[in-house]
Amino acid sequence: MSIFRTYDIRGRYPEEINNNITKNIGYYIAKLFSCKKILLCRDVRNNSQELKKSLIKGIKFFNKDVEVVNAGITSTPMFYFILQNNDFDFGIMITASHNPKNYAGLKLWKKQDIITPVSYGYGEELIQQSIEAEKKDIPENDYEIIQKNYLQEYINFLKEVSNIKENKDIKLVSDYSNGSSVIYKEFLNSLFNVININDKMDSDFPAHEPNPLLQESQKQCSEKIIQEKADFGIIFDGDSDRIVFFDEKGKNMLSAHNKIKEAESLASGIIALLKEKIESLKT
Repeated sequence: MSIFRTYDIRGRYPEEINNNITKNIGYYIAKLFSCKKILLCRDVRNNSQELKKSLIKGIKFFNKDVEVVNAGITSTPMFYFILQNNDFDFGIMITASHNPKNYAGLKLWKKQDIITPVSYGYGEELIQQSIEAEKKDIPENDYEIIQKNYLQEYINFLKEVSNIKENKDIKLVSDYSNGSSVIYKEFLNSLFNVININDKMDSDFPAHEPNPLLQESQKQCSEKIIQEKADFGIIFDGDSDRIVFFDEKGKNMLSAHNKIKEAESLASGIIALLKEKIESLKT
């Protein structure tokens, strides 16, 4: 099966996606999209760190003058925020999302006025075709890149757009799945009385698979809601672009997923649901 999928590049590491192929992906991204400034973000996986290094080698081998900014570990929604609100022309989110720990992946986005996905049929296939036509032998050179932390800027944005008032009478169970959603911990703690679980970033995802739609992944959060008599609960996936809500009985709120899908963005969908839940608790 090809690692070049409909919406991203993804496969088992290192059997299907590895450092050599990723160096070539970086090379052809820089070449095909005439990049001048590229954003790199990653999830908590150790293999994401390795792929980041390989992307840099490929990008800089094509043109050492391409500016590469490493924003470190972020959620995928945070990656979108950084890319849209800064002067990048391309962004790569290094993540296998909700897949098991032995998977690795890349989400590719370009930017002119607004960000758009580089999916299959919209540019990703050109990278595949270029590699198949001429795979480059890229050396293991090290290059200087820019390191920048955008977390506080992103949290300030969330506070502004959410407009949710602090209410410590509301008890929330938040399961971060040991993923990059841990970046939201301080924000949620500032709003609610939060019982945090699996809130240490860990590439092995020791508590459960980073897929909140699996029943076995939901069990711990559901039980904790009942045990703590919490008002509701949430589980994030590995890169925080999926979230599952639970009611006060520890039941999966399937309707919440539909509302998030119908929203303009994941962030706006989650914010709308939080506000709806808060209002219901006041009555």
